[in-house]
Order: sequence, then structure tokens, then C-alpha cells
Amino acid sequence: MNSIIQDTLQILADAGVRNAANLIGAPTFHCYLPGTHGLYGAFTTLVRTDSSDGEGLAIKIARLKDATHLEREANNLDRVRSSLGARQASQIPKVLFFGHVRGHPFLVSTLLKGAALNVALKGPLRLRRTHFVREALEWITEMHLRTRVEVPPRELEELCQCLTEFCRETEDVNLRQKAMLAAQTLDKYSRELPSVFAHGDFQPGNVLVNGSGRVTGVFDWVDSEERGLPGVDIFRMVYCCGRDLRPFEGQLQDYADKLGVPLSSLHAIGFGSFLLMERKLRAVWGRTKARIPQTDPAWLRAIPV
Repeated sequence: MNSIIQDTLQILADAGVRNAANLIGAPTFHCYLPGTHGLYGAFTTLVRTDSSDGEGLAIKIARLKDATHLEREANNLDRVRSSLGARQASQIPKVLFFGHVRGHPFLVSTLLKGAALNVALKGPLRLRRTHFVREALEWITEMHLRTRVEVPPRELEELCQCLTEFCRETEDVNLRQKAMLAAQTLDKYSRELPSVFAHGDFQPGNVLVNGSGRVTGVFDWVDSEERGLPGVDIFRMVYCCGRDLRPFEGQLQDYADKLGVPLSSLHAIGFGSFLLMERKLRAVWGRTKARIPQTDPAWLRAIPV
């Protein structure tokens, strides 16, 4: 693998990518997560250097030679950066190069600085968990407000269909009633719901923070959607940070007010989004897994539909 990385760096150096030549032969850090990047047959390699400017590169190299997700992520990064203000755009990786090495596609972007939020929440700062999560939610709220457009979310119809199918399939009476209410709410407000540029996997492992909890970077935009469902990113983050919505209900209400949508519609979207995520995961993984975490019944019951 190191030889492929070095070949990649040589390609970048020949193309004039800043700092690439200094990175040839530098120590590398590999991160391969079968549950996430494994969906796309890719692994992530962060190449670091001790050069005076301290800059590094983030390199994703596809394991499979047909890996369209890398090209999709490159396009998503360009679009989202162009949609935001200068401060938030600087906190999103900038695409530097997209090419092939030994037939494998690879994507190179700037390496953002900061500590991963999932690491911070487990360390000495874990007692400030609520503060850190609120900072992340403030960041995504600002982004959604900047990218809000008056067109229906692309997945809204699929989400409603998923709720209807869940009502037919589930044996849990309480969850069936919640799904029916969610479907009715979305049908009522479907024409009022705007689209936002949704990250798609807004969770602690994809967010970088500084010591005070301020967001310094957000990466892994492969699943982002320019006409995304409002609120989904917020529910995803809260789910991954303890599955307790109560400390953040005020923030969710503020998000609804600023976006100009009823809070009940966000609750309905939040409830249905986890069912939709299960459908997508099972389409990739098949039905061999006993349970997909996103469908935890206790979490679904806690969403006040």
C-alpha cells in the first residue's frame, strides 16, 4: 500500500500540487473503516508531513477500479464550498486533484486541522458533551440557512413511501402509530418544506473541533445531497451523541423557526430518515445483519412525532 501512496504523491508532485513533493517518503496514517468506506470499496489515507508549514494532504484511494463515489464526493465538495461563506467554506476540504494510480481512482484534498469530535467526546472534555454537540448543531444550522432553496427535497417522496411500507410491515403498535402520524404530517406540509444542502452523514467522526468546541472542519461529503431533507443532519448528530433529544429541543425549535418550517415536520422527517437509512444500508449489506443500529426502537420512540 505504501508504494501506491508514494506513486500517488509522485503524480501530484509532477502535477504541481503544493507540498506534494515534500510529502514523498513522509510517514502516513491509514484509516480504513469497513462499516463506512467499505460500502464504497475505498480506504482513506491521511498523509502528514513535518514540513515548516505543517500542511498535509488527505488522499482517498479506491480499492475498486470502478469507484464513482470518489468523483461524486469531489463534485459535492466543489458545490458545497461554492454555496457557503468564506469562513465555513474554509472548514470544508478543498479538492486539489482527482486522478488514477495503477488504474485506481484517487481523490486528494486539503487536510483540515482539529481534533475529531468523537475523540473529544471520549476524552477529558467529555463532561462538556452537550456544549460540543450544540456547537456542531450551530454549524450545520448556519450551513442549512445559507443553502436553503424553495424546492421540494429530492428524497421526500421516497421518505413518505418508506413510512407507508413500515406501517404495513412493523408489528410494533406504538411505532406503527408514530409512522402513520409522521406520514400524515409530511403530507400536510410537503409543499412548504424547502431543501437544504445536507451533509448526509453528519456525525462526530466527520467533524473536527478545537479545544473550546468550535467546529474547525467537516469532511466526508460523499453522501451529501444538494436538495436534502431539512433536519436530518441534526437528528443524525444527536443520535450518535447519546440518543437523547431533550437537551437540544430548544435548538431544534430555533432551527425550525429560522428555516420557516413547523417543528412537527422536522420530527416527522427525523423519524422517517432512520427508516430510510435502514433501507439503504440493507440494500448494500443485504439482510445478513441482525439489526441495523439506526432503527433502534427506543430511539424511534423518543422522537416526539
